[in-house]
Formats: sequence, structure tokens, C-alpha cells
Amino acid sequence: MAVDYQRLSSEVDQAARRLFETQREIKKWFDEVEEAVRRESVHHALRYGAAALHRQQAMSKSGAWPRAMMDECEQIIEFAREVIEPGIQRFTLTQHCGAAQQIAAFRETMQSEVGWLKDLGYLAEANRHLTQGQRVIHSIELRAEWQDTLARCQDYPRQPTPGASTPGQDLTDEIKQGDELLEVLGTIPATVLSDAEKHAHRSTISTRQGVLKQSVDERNAALTALDDLRILNAEMLAEARAEVERVRLLFVGRRDEEQINDLAKLIDRIKADMVAWDAGAVSVERLSELLTDQLTHQLGDLQVWLEQMDIEPPMQWDLETIYRALAAEQVEGARRRSTDWLRPRLLDDDAIAQMDQARCDALVQELANAPGYLADADASVVARQLAALRQRQATLAEQGRAAKVAAWRAQLAPAQQPAALDRASTEALLKTLENPPCLLAPDETSWQRTVAAGLTARLDELSLDDLLERIARLSPELRGQLLNRLQELVRRADIFAILRSQEATVCMDADAVAR
Repeated sequence: MAVDYQRLSSEVDQAARRLFETQREIKKWFDEVEEAVRRESVHHALRYGAAALHRQQAMSKSGAWPRAMMDECEQIIEFAREVIEPGIQRFTLTQHCGAAQQIAAFRETMQSEVGWLKDLGYLAEANRHLTQGQRVIHSIELRAEWQDTLARCQDYPRQPTPGASTPGQDLTDEIKQGDELLEVLGTIPATVLSDAEKHAHRSTISTRQGVLKQSVDERNAALTALDDLRILNAEMLAEARAEVERVRLLFVGRRDEEQINDLAKLIDRIKADMVAWDAGAVSVERLSELLTDQLTHQLGDLQVWLEQMDIEPPMQWDLETIYRALAAEQVEGARRRSTDWLRPRLLDDDAIAQMDQARCDALVQELANAPGYLADADASVVARQLAALRQRQATLAEQGRAAKVAAWRAQLAPAQQPAALDRASTEALLKTLENPPCLLAPDETSWQRTVAAGLTARLDELSLDDLLERIARLSPELRGQLLNRLQELVRRADIFAILRSQEATVCMDADAVAR
């Protein structure tokens, strides 16, 4: 009894697992068919519709499966038919096998699809699908013989669009390859390539050739345009050189490359001559004179060089006009440089009259060291403004000196009443008077002497008073000796005065005799 129970229990478990697995499988088929409906995938509809049909038939034969599960299988089959019936014809005609190596896999898939169609009752469709599949296989086998040609036909229009760096010879070679492919296409059997397919290939090859020929035409136009390049300034010269280099890269290895190289050499020669125009810090007018003389020599040397290099300039190029235009730009640039230097330093008379000492000194320093490349007119402006600034410097210096003298004289105000001064004050004022803060003007020097005389007289007066007080304190004997000495000094002073008078008389007589 126990053994029967275990066996039954095991069978129940197995049945439950199988039921669960079948439900999960049907659910997966249901999802796949829904996806096939969404994607309109006939292949998947056939696969899962046939699988559901086989499972439904097995369930029906067993009689042990729930009716609901068989209904689910029927629903999957109906969904599959919704995709199969409207799409089977297109699906059959569009069977594709990419290469001979894929024939085995293609045949296996095609036979499976034929079997599914038969299972689902589409017998006529199954026969057509089989016939078309065999035709595709036969076509692939024939195509293998033309594989290289077909591959070239497919690859030719897929090449990158030619760019500026694509050599011109490559373009010509590609156009010839296209012509060869168009010729070969006509010899491919219809069993390998249908007329419609040939037409499609011819269309894409011709389109590609059109792009290549357009690029060739554009390059030829660019080559022709080099003769029309205009050079009126340094920027246009640089642009011309860049354009020549761009076009040269398009004609590498072509017979026109040498002509383009000659033009590049000519432009480089012009640029080299321009480098030699640097005349240093000379005025605009002097630069114009130097360039005029230099151009004459450079144009002569250029003509000799062209003959030696066997280079023929473009007919539209007048080299003398080009050189003179470039030189005129050089002179104009120097003139702008002169103006640009002067403009921020240019001031009117009112601004100069209000300028402080520091700003005035700084601008004088700048103008005194003005560059030598200034135009004559600008240099004249600098000279006039420099003179005005130096006059302003002198005015500011005099104002400063006068202020110092005024402060110095203010310190000497007590010297105007010397009688009220004592010795210490008088000596202090004399010391201040003898040390003015700056160089004095003539009238200020005269005033200094006058004040100094008054202060000195005051000192003498103060000294005599002191002397008399000391004499008063001497003994009678010493006062007598002092008196004798003073009398001797007076006598000597009288004799000296008489001698000076006689000397003056003699000099006057001599002058009279001389006259």
C-alpha cells in the first residue's frame, strides 16, 4: 500500500512539473507570436504557430490535458495565421542568401519553413516557398562565379565622398573603374542578376561617377581660378599662398602639379622680399623713400630669377603693381603705428595747463624718448607738445620755489624789527637767513642782504654794549692801556686812508695820460 502511494505521489509530481513546464512554454510561444504580429515576422509566426499546432494535437490525442490549454494553443495558431496569410507571398519572394558559404544554413531554414507551412495547411504556399528557395540557392551558386564583379559593383558606390585631400589621379582612376563595371554588367547572365538589379547597379555606379566627375570639374576650376588671384595686401598674399597649397594637394602626381609649384615659389619669393623691407625705426617718409628705392632693385632681381627658374607668372599678374601695393600697405601700416603711438599722448593746451608735476614729468619722459618711426607731422606735434610740457615744468618748478621762499621769509618776519631782538634770536635769524631753501631770485637776494645788514648791525650794537660794560669793570691802569691801543688803531686807519686816496689819485692821472 505504501509503495503504491509513493508511486502515485511521484507520478503526480511529474505530471505537475510537466503541466507547469508546458504552461510556461505556451506562455513563451504566446509572447513570441505577439512579437511576430508586432514585427510582421512570417518566419516566427510559422515557427511558433506550427509548434502550438503540434502541442495541441498531442494534447488532444492524450485526452489528459485541460481544455483551456488547448484553447490557448488554438489562439496562438490564430494569431500566427494573421501574420502568415497576408505576408507569405512577400516573405517567399524576399528570401535571401548572402553568399555561397551560407547556402547550407539557408537550405536548412527554408526546409523548416516549408514543413511549418505544410503543418499549418498551406500546401500551395509551401510548394512555392520551396521552389523560390531552390531558385535562390541556384542563383547564389551562379553568383559565386561572378562574386568578384558583383562585390565590386556593390562596393563601388559605397566609397567615401572625395575630399580636398583626395589625389586627382585617384579620381580619374575611379571613373575608369566605373566605366569598366558598367561594361561588365551587360555580360552577367539574367539568372545571376536580373534586369532590375542591373539597372539598380548602373544607377548607383553612375551616381558615384557623377560625384567623382563633379570633384574633377571643381579641381579644374580651382586650377583655373589660380590665374585670377588678386594680391593687393599682405593678407591677400597669405590667402593666395594657402589657396595655391590647397590646390597643389589636389594635383599631386598630375602634370599640372609643376605649374602650381612654380606659382607657390613665386609667392614665396614675394614674401621673402617683403621680409627684407624691415627698415627699423625710421620715419614714415623715410620708409617710403627706402621702399621706393628697394622695389626698383627687387623687381629687377625678380625678373632675372624668373628667367633662371623658367617660371612664367600668371598673365593677369602685374608684379610691379603687386609690389607697389604691398609697399603702400607697409607705409600705411607704419603711418597707423605712428598715429596709434601719438594718439593717447596728445593733449590740448588746457590739459597741459592743469597738469600736475608727476604726470607732467612722466609725459615729458615719454615724449623725449619718442620712437624713431614717427611720421614727420607726428614728430612735429611731439616737439611742440614737449616744449609746452617743459614750459609747464618750469612754471610748476617756479611755483614750488616761490612757495618755499615765501615760507622761508615768513620765518624771518621778526628780522623786520631788529631793535627788539636779543642776541640769541638775532643769531638764530641770521643762521636761517644765510640758509635759504633754494636758489634766490635777484630781488630776493637783495632783500636777503638788506635783512642781513640789519641783523648784523643789531649784533654789533649788542656787542658794543657788552664791551662798554666790560671796560667799565676794568681797572684805571687797564683802561689807560686800552685807550692807547685804540688811538694807535685810529692813527693807522688814518694813514691807510691817506694811502688809498693817493693811490686813487695816481690811477686817475694815469688814466688821463692814457686817454
